Amino acid sequence: MDESKIKEFLIDLEKFIAKKINIDSSVENSINCCNMFDDNRMYEDEEKLLSLVLSSRNKSTSRKINTTTTVQGDSLEDLMKSLFGRVKFIDDVRITNRDLSIGQVDLQLTPIDDIAYKILGLINDQPLGMIGECKNYAPSNKIKKEEIEKTCWRACKSGSLSFFLGQEFTSGSLKEIEDFNLHKSDICKKNSGVFIVPLNLEMIKSVIEKKINFCYFIKWAIHRSKSHNLTPYLRDS
Repeated sequence: MDESKIKEFLIDLEKFIAKKINIDSSVENSINCCNMFDDNRMYEDEEKLLSLVLSSRNKSTSRKINTTTTVQGDSLEDLMKSLFGRVKFIDDVRITNRDLSIGQVDLQLTPIDDIAYKILGLINDQPLGMIGECKNYAPSNKIKKEEIEKTCWRACKSGSLSFFLGQEFTSGSLKEIEDFNLHKSDICKKNSGVFIVPLNLEMIKSVIEKKINFCYFIKWAIHRSKSHNLTPYLRDS
């Protein structure tokens, strides 16, 4: 993402959060992202993990930290586990790194009950679960269509909403996400709440640096994926 895309993304996200906070605060005793997000030691731990994740972009930094590709990949999973762990209605966040009945999944997210889906804007479109993929490839190695196809298959088979985090996406992979989210009812038997939600590291970095409520960020990303207008933020200018 270039500077103009980051600025556009942040303006949209912050406008969305302001409107949602206004609505949430008007509903007496409502359960929402304001009171379901742990802001203790706001992102101190995540800032350290982010520095490891991004270290591959700077060779001199990589030498100082003495990191490896494996450490960078593990750090990205640890970063997302830590961020999702701040959301109080997520009961458990597991890094699996192994084959399950639906194939290999990096993250399994277990809501504490169905209120989680209501808070995330999935009241009438509730998935059976939530999963995530984390790919810390070098910027020159973009997420390709074939990887998204695998994620679509796993989301279909499990009936899960799927987050996919990478550095950059090819135009083909973004088109695959758009087509899946638009036509999922024709593809999946279990299609309620099943969406592919693409995220990139620049978004996560901005959320951490700007101290933005991660719960609202995820709610925004799901909302934009449902309305088929998240991928433009991830396209090359």
